[in-house]
Amino acid sequence: MQFTDETREQARELIARYPKPRSALLPLLHLVQSVEGYVSPAGIGLCAELLDLTKAEVGAVATFYTMYKRRPVGNYHVGVCTNTLCAVMGGDLLHDVPAAPGRHVPRRRVHQHAVRGARRRRDPRGAAGAHRAVAERD
Repeated sequence: MQFTDETREQARELIARYPKPRSALLPLLHLVQSVEGYVSPAGIGLCAELLDLTKAEVGAVATFYTMYKRRPVGNYHVGVCTNTLCAVMGGDLLHDVPAAPGRHVPRRRVHQHAVRGARRRRDPRGAAGAHRAVAERD
């Protein structure tokens, strides 16, 4: 994707906010993701160009943080906890979502991804009880 002059100007404004240009990398990755919907190779190239970094350096940061998506994703994100405790508490029931982990179903616009150590739900019934409560409402 070719980035517009407006996007490049927004990027330069972000960089100007920081005493060291490299410090603007995370905000720039957010900008790229907001424009494209994910952090593409072109977005990594833009960040590298503007910050005078290598694509490998930018790519390393983008892959380290799970908030940056490296492929197009659906509108709805379902994070499925993969820990043993989550499975015991009923989290495995959420694997019935029709998207395979790390992929999305375009027609349903659902993206499912595995997460580790997801925060404990405040629902005293646990994940299984909360899942049943949602199913009962439908």
